[in-house]
Amino acid sequence: MQGSAVDISVFNRQDGSEIWRGCPYLEMSELTPMDCPFVSEEDHANRLAITEVMERNHFTHFPGEFWHYNQGDALDQILRKTARPGRFGPVHWDPVTHRVTPYEDPLQPLNSFEDLEAEIDVALARLATG
Repeated sequence: MQGSAVDISVFNRQDGSEIWRGCPYLEMSELTPMDCPFVSEEDHANRLAITEVMERNHFTHFPGEFWHYNQGDALDQILRKTARPGRFGPVHWDPVTHRVTPYEDPLQPLNSFEDLEAEIDVALARLATG
C-alpha cells in the first residue's frame, strides 16, 4: 500500500445526486479509463471538469481509473516525469487499529514471489473451471 492516493466521487450540492462520469465508481470495465471512448461527451466532460479541479489542487489523475488521483507518491512522480522519488513509500496499514507504519525496506517486493505465484495459480484454476 502506498500513501497519497485518493479515489473520489463528486455530488451535486443542490440535490445530492452523484455527478455521472459514465459508469459507477469503482466499476472495473472498458468504461473505467479516464479517456474511455465509450462514454458520452457529457460524461467525459464531467471527468475532465473534476480532473481540472483536482489538478489545480496539485493532484495527478491516474489514466487507468477516472476516480483515482495521486499526489507526491512514486506514481505521481512518474506521471509528472519529474525523475524524483516519491515522498511516500510503501506502508503497512492495520485495518483494526488503523495504524500506518512504513516498510522497513521499501526496495523489497511487497509480496513474495511464492505468494504471487499462488494467486496466479488460483486465478488460472478459476478460469479453467469457469
